[in-house]
Amino acid sequence: MHSIYALRIKQDSTFDISNTLFKYNQFTIQPILNNAWNYKQKKNYLNIQGAFYNQSNAINTQIAHAILFKSFVDDKIKNRTFNKLRTNNGYEDEARWSIQYAHYSPKLKLSYSFAYTYRNMRNMVFNKEAFQFVFAGNKMFEDDTINIDKLAFEYMAYNQLQVGISKMIEKKNNCIVLGAAISVLQSPQYLSLKANNSSIYTAPYGEYLEVKYNMQAQQANNGAPEFFSFKGTGLSADFHVSYQRSQNWMLRFNVSDFGFVKYSNEINSYKGDSAIKFEGIVINDILNFTTPNIFKDFKSDSLFKILNIENSKKSFTVFHPVTFNLAFSKVILAGRGIVTIGVQQKTQAKYLPFVWSKFSYQCKRNFVPSVNVAFGGYSYYNLGFELVKKIRSVSVVVGSNNMLGLFIPQHFTSSSLYLRTSIVF
Repeated sequence: MHSIYALRIKQDSTFDISNTLFKYNQFTIQPILNNAWNYKQKKNYLNIQGAFYNQSNAINTQIAHAILFKSFVDDKIKNRTFNKLRTNNGYEDEARWSIQYAHYSPKLKLSYSFAYTYRNMRNMVFNKEAFQFVFAGNKMFEDDTINIDKLAFEYMAYNQLQVGISKMIEKKNNCIVLGAAISVLQSPQYLSLKANNSSIYTAPYGEYLEVKYNMQAQQANNGAPEFFSFKGTGLSADFHVSYQRSQNWMLRFNVSDFGFVKYSNEINSYKGDSAIKFEGIVINDILNFTTPNIFKDFKSDSLFKILNIENSKKSFTVFHPVTFNLAFSKVILAGRGIVTIGVQQKTQAKYLPFVWSKFSYQCKRNFVPSVNVAFGGYSYYNLGFELVKKIRSVSVVVGSNNMLGLFIPQHFTSSSLYLRTSIVF
């Protein structure tokens, strides 16, 4: 689902080592599909990949995984998170799997590919009080006001069909690669919530609540994915350019996910801007209290009317967060090692530039281990690894951009894991 590119190949062993290092010495928060292969010997390439990551500047991995996998969150986990909350906090996660086929045409001197990817992702921006209210209730805010401002939550799942093409220009010891890809997106699920200038006041002893709110929400096709539903469709594009100087260094730039999804007028849209005073529910006979009896005549339309929430169905467009990557790689250690420094930026609220560095080393028997460090985005710092093993025409890759969050989840706020296998034929 990213731009397609290949590297110049010669038959000497030094270049083969450098090509392998350039191929695997890459790093993004979302591990990219890579179809760099020796196309002069093998014309076809098949790649299968699965990946997951989450990161935040406040929510540790333990509570993030508890939320994602719907496990119990105890008070100890909550309190540890509360102590690390900032005034403004961010969180994102994504899971994806994909299959990609690429082919090189000697006649056209172009490589092109086809790929299918399924992705689901969440991102959220929230203040400290809003998080505490959701996970601990309002008892801790007795006779106090919770301010909820600039709260934003978004969840999107979609299928992606992509076609990519690339052109390599070789002159002496220089190699320039230009690549682009376009994707058709089909989104079976979408949910968003935004709130500004909202507050909740809890009276002493919880006698009543005063709620002021200004919110908007959209919900699309809640439930199982409908693969052939076209209620949410769109387009996205990816671009790549790289310059390689001999076998010494490479500079590459990528733009990913430049696109949108438009949802049809069958989508539920909610909007509310009001203030209410809630004094609870009156129960006349506590001995006969049962939830079904209390709420048997209750309808969501009645709640919307009380809360002055408008429920309508209208079409709307969601623009995908765009990702920019710039990286510089330098071959070292007599051509057996390579080090890369890069920066990534996303068009997401409160997202800081993500700066990373990765070192890879070509061992004997086609084994390439790597280590990487990074800082930024929604996370503090990251320490990751990658292991590559090539057996004839098959390559197997396993890695993590932050293994600390996997092994010590209660103390770190991000984690990732990816597995990739590819074959050339």
